Amino acid sequence: MRFHVAEVGNSNSDVFDTKLTKTGPCMYDMASMQNRVNDMFRRQELLGKQYLKFEDMLQYKLVIDANGDCKNSQRFSKLLLAETLVLKSSGHSSTFLTRLVEPWKQYVPFDENADDLAYLVRKLLLKPMLAEKIVKSAVEKVSEVLSPHGMLYA
Repeated sequence: MRFHVAEVGNSNSDVFDTKLTKTGPCMYDMASMQNRVNDMFRRQELLGKQYLKFEDMLQYKLVIDANGDCKNSQRFSKLLLAETLVLKSSGHSSTFLTRLVEPWKQYVPFDENADDLAYLVRKLLLKPMLAEKIVKSAVEKVSEVLSPHGMLYA
């Protein structure tokens, strides 16, 4: 999924500055994915793009959280708290938090096949007030859920 999203971004460079982030260890066999990972990083380098460190993602007004091969990733909660608009791929839920936040209220969902991704980004760029409202709601909700009180009752 992450690779397909990167390809969509690369083919819509007028609105995307798509870069992959390196991920940590996953529960799945990373050796089987290594060739795909290396191939995508090579293709991005050919486009003049280096991989992006997670903390460097936070400089962007909009970030994409594509479902990957890791379960229990904490990336989604960190992105929602970072005051950046998060586009999250639909499909499997990777954390408990995805069950507690609402699409179009705390994040923007996109199709698992990413066919609507370019359209959504263009739409959101034209509606900055909507994006700001979603970001504010995300920070409020996730701060509440991840507070000591929220963790007791989540």
